[in-house]
Amino acid sequence: TPATVAGLKLKWSFVFPDVKDRAHGSQPAVVGDTLYVGWGDGKIYALNARTGETQWVSDAASVADGSEWGAAVYTGPAVADGKVVFGDGRGSLYALDAGTGRLLWSVRVGEHKSAGISSSPLVFDGNIYVGVSNGEEAWASDPGYPCCTARGQFVSVSLATGTVRWQRYMLPPAERAGSWPSCEARYEPAGAGVWSSPAIDPGSRTVFFGTGNNFTGAGEENDAVIALNADTGALRWKQQI
Repeated sequence: TPATVAGLKLKWSFVFPDVKDRAHGSQPAVVGDTLYVGWGDGKIYALNARTGETQWVSDAASVADGSEWGAAVYTGPAVADGKVVFGDGRGSLYALDAGTGRLLWSVRVGEHKSAGISSSPLVFDGNIYVGVSNGEEAWASDPGYPCCTARGQFVSVSLATGTVRWQRYMLPPAERAGSWPSCEARYEPAGAGVWSSPAIDPGSRTVFFGTGNNFTGAGEENDAVIALNADTGALRWKQQI
C-alpha cells in the first residue's frame, strides 16, 4: 500500500549468464511456487518463485553454431497440463516437462528462413495457438538480397503431441515482380507477420490477433485485426487498420 511501499526490500534476484551479448529475455510465467522464464541463450529457467533458487535449466532451443539471435527465447512461456510451451527466434515451438525441464516435443512451424516466434503461445482446450513473424525486412538492407518472400502465419498445434492442426497464412505466396535499381529481384506480396500474442473468446471459440506491416506488394491482412475459428482456422472477420 502507499503506507508500506517505502519499507519494501529486495527478496531475491537472479542473474542471467552472458547478459552483455544476449539482451533478449521473456516475460515470466508463475505457476504455484515455480517461475518459468526464457533468455537469449535459448534456455528456459525454472526458479523457485519464493526463493529464486534454480530448479532446472533446459537448453532445448540453444544452439552451438553461434546463431545467438535465432536461439533467443523472448516470448512468455505458457504452462498447462504439466507442460511448459515456448517459441524461439527460429520459428520453432517446444514443450517441456514442467517438473523436470525434459524436452517432450519440438516442431518448426515457421517455414521461411527468417521466421521467428515473437508471439507468446496461448493454450486453450488442449491446443496451442501462436503467431509466426519474420525479420526479412531487415535483410533487404543488403542491395543484393531479393526482397521479399516471407509471410506471416498463425498456427494451432496439439499440446499433447506437437502435431500441427491447422495453419493460416496472411498473404498468398510471393511471386517475381520485376526488379529494383538497388536489388537483383523483387518479389511480392510479403510481410504481415504475426508479432502479437493471441486472445481467445471461449464462448464463440474465436481466436483474435494482430498483424504487422507489409514489406512488398499489397494485401488485406497486413496491419489488421484478424478473427479465426479456433477449431478450423477459418476466417470469421478481419479489420485492416
